[in-house]
Amino acid sequence: MHNVGSWLLMPYDLESVLSGKRGYQVIRKIYLGENGSYGSKIANEIGTTQQVVSEIISTLEKENILIKGKRTQAQYYKIDYNGLIALFTHLMKSKLKDSQAQKDLIAHIEKNSDLKLEEIHSRSQDSLESLYSDPEDEELTFLYFFVRYTELYLMKIESSTLQDMIINDLIRGLLIAEQPNEEYEEKEWYQYLSQLALENENFINQPELIVRDILSLYPLHFEES
Repeated sequence: MHNVGSWLLMPYDLESVLSGKRGYQVIRKIYLGENGSYGSKIANEIGTTQQVVSEIISTLEKENILIKGKRTQAQYYKIDYNGLIALFTHLMKSKLKDSQAQKDLIAHIEKNSDLKLEEIHSRSQDSLESLYSDPEDEELTFLYFFVRYTELYLMKIESSTLQDMIINDLIRGLLIAEQPNEEYEEKEWYQYLSQLALENENFINQPELIVRDILSLYPLHFEES
């Protein structure tokens, strides 16, 4: 347990960065920046001090979620998608129920761990459509799905937390999603992921799930008067 002095020196440990909005703001600004972003620029854009941003970046860098770009006049940072995948695995193990579906999904991730995610990440700042495009010469693995999911999330969602993006909203999205494209349904990893969501339905109590349950369990019928 940290004493008061150590807390003041290190307020941005991994748990606080994952659960707080500042961590997400930093990651999002880095994603939206051209080839990454600089700490001082991020601080100005999100309305905080450069020290706060530096502490958050330092925590994320230690977890291999951020990597340093080539140094020019100042140090800039980029997202390491392999680090995000590792973080997803960590949160899945620590937050969700242990199950065979979880073990199978982890095995799939480890089997495909040699994929070069930076090549999958082919972001275009000018075209959202590129993120929806079909993979070219890419096997539709969970890793490909996850990279595209996080890219679209960071592009579209202005305020969130890293934990919500990486695990909470992903599970919630699976629970309320409509029937997926048949190419997804054919993939074993999608079956593992769907089963994982069903096993952890009570993990997230959110309004949209309540609405879904009401409509599915208690359909409303209005009689004409």
